[in-house]
Amino acid sequence: MVISESAEVCPQCGYPIRKKALRRKILKFLNFLWGLSFVYLIVNVTVGQGCFYRFCTVSQKGVLDTPEGQYNCGLQFYNGNGVKQDYSQAVKYFKQAAEQGFPDAQYMLGVCYCEGRGVNKDHAEAVNCFRQAAAKGNADAQFALGRCYYLGLGVQIDYGEAVKYFRQAAVKDLPEAQYMLGVCYYNGWGIKQDRAEAANLWTKAAAQGEVYSCYMLGFCYEKGIGVPQDTAKAIELYRNAAGTVPEAQAALKRLSEKIFYE
Repeated sequence: MVISESAEVCPQCGYPIRKKALRRKILKFLNFLWGLSFVYLIVNVTVGQGCFYRFCTVSQKGVLDTPEGQYNCGLQFYNGNGVKQDYSQAVKYFKQAAEQGFPDAQYMLGVCYCEGRGVNKDHAEAVNCFRQAAAKGNADAQFALGRCYYLGLGVQIDYGEAVKYFRQAAVKDLPEAQYMLGVCYYNGWGIKQDRAEAANLWTKAAAQGEVYSCYMLGFCYEKGIGVPQDTAKAIELYRNAAGTVPEAQAALKRLSEKIFYE
């Protein structure tokens, strides 16, 4: 863009101030687009100066013919990004993309069924969606499917199947899956008990900020379970979790008092 030395520049965005004639042409062009496209337009106008410095268009024709575009549109409605939050509309677009085998959309459609957002709650249908996405390698869906088997949502409780899917997601470094796989190893649910492996998994998840892993790993260090006993390390981990996990707050208080009175 060439700006002459005499051109006025908007102090907010640095772009040259548009003349009224140009503004009319832009608005005329946008009105034309409205008949062809589904347009989300974010315009911030500096009053009296006519400076358009924020402009975003999402075209319906072409973009919404692809499963990725349908999925992204569904996410906008699900999260309320740029549009009014509308779970029913989100489900509509997730379904369109899911029917074409788009795994991220299959996962999100499963979330909607699981939580009853935009559709009636249906755990069995959620499991079906998660299973389709998990088969395509979607880590979130693998974790969600494992959770369904762990809790008995839409399927019978089966810790062996839960471990299977938690492991698939854990090897992709999904911290929630590493935490839950650690829980299974710690308790021997669906797999042979191995508390050293549980501590190992919680170490990986804690490094990514997973607070429940911080708490459980802190407990392991406090008691010397699966790792060498280390009170200082336990306190550090409890502190990392204390803002979210009440049990960590209580453990931190307990250890602090123990150290004080020793």
